[in-house]
Amino acid sequence: MPRYRPIASAAAEQLRQVISRDFPPGSQLPNEKDLAGRLGVSRNTVREALAQLVLDGLVERRWGVGTIVREPGSQVSLSLLAIKPIRDVIADAGRTPRLAHAAAVPALPPSEIGKALRLGPEEKAWCVERLFCIDDTPAVLLRDYAPMVVRNRQIDLVPLCELNVTIIDLLGEQAGITVDRMEGVLDAVAANGDLADLFRVQQGQPLVRVHQQSLLATGDVVIYTVAHYLAEQVRLSFART
Repeated sequence: MPRYRPIASAAAEQLRQVISRDFPPGSQLPNEKDLAGRLGVSRNTVREALAQLVLDGLVERRWGVGTIVREPGSQVSLSLLAIKPIRDVIADAGRTPRLAHAAAVPALPPSEIGKALRLGPEEKAWCVERLFCIDDTPAVLLRDYAPMVVRNRQIDLVPLCELNVTIIDLLGEQAGITVDRMEGVLDAVAANGDLADLFRVQQGQPLVRVHQQSLLATGDVVIYTVAHYLAEQVRLSFART
């Protein structure tokens, strides 16, 4: 997974504001050269920013036409290649993020997750469960696992029960660490038992599941996330360049 690109991300945020103000759905954006001049950045930065907005579902590239502002859709587009809080992804799509449920407690993680975090067999981890709504519809369930001690510092993840707190920022503040990259695998599962209740869907409803590891530059896994997405609300995307 590519590293977080602050310049391109800042340009993408500028473009969102420009589009919101000057370009209604269905309109065509200026070419990359003109956008670069308008934003005061390089064409390469504009190209990266536009690629991010394509992944976000805000614009689309049409061969022989250019970049077109998309009509708002029922789904929020989430890039699997971006290190970006779910809260911000939902807000950038013009929707309202909300936490329907949140809990953070010390507990024994599943054995495979404990091994990934390099914990002892009886060593507890922080187990954080958060259910994000898009507007008022449950859409994303995140179950994050992290060591209770990182670099000899006690970690407190209870603040994650608030919408405006992110786990990467919190670990950075408390342990002085930076997530270098993320790796994951994706599959499909049925919403049975508690999952169906949390998402308020029928038993057997298909969900997309992602097992994701957040790693430091040393290769150590500092966060292990099991995410479930309701496909009716979230469109997962990625791009190869």
